[in-house]
Amino acid sequence: MHLIGFRFSIKIVLLTCIICLIFQGTAYGGYIVAWGNDMMGSVEDTPDEAGFVAISAGGRHSMALREDGSIVAWGWDNRDEVSSTPDDTGHRMISVGYTHSLAIRDDGTISAWGWERNRAGQISQKPEEDGFFYIDAGDFHNLAIQTATN
Repeated sequence: MHLIGFRFSIKIVLLTCIICLIFQGTAYGGYIVAWGNDMMGSVEDTPDEAGFVAISAGGRHSMALREDGSIVAWGWDNRDEVSSTPDDTGHRMISVGYTHSLAIRDDGTISAWGWERNRAGQISQKPEEDGFFYIDAGDFHNLAIQTATN
């Protein structure tokens, strides 16, 4: 009897995940809503047009990914966190650290820009390979998941 209940629970969880994925897939093209402390334009300078598919908030700057794969950044730009943002399209994921930012391009390579706080290698030590599909920028380090090859 316990095994049947366990299997039933798994089916519900899987169905819920599938429904979430379907909903997320149809939610593209949205507006960004920002709130909290407006230090260095973190809230006030938020873009007000539609067409965004991803967002990431950092220590003092933020970024958003448009449907066409272009990136918009705003907030603190004391160390080129905002002004050195790539101005082309072809990005599929973004992540903001404290003073630097990351993006994954459509070819699976990683772009990094901003300021290497305490010379910790957040930008200069980025991997040059391709095949990445997930990134996360921290304060002094980054993480990425790369496709496993056989």
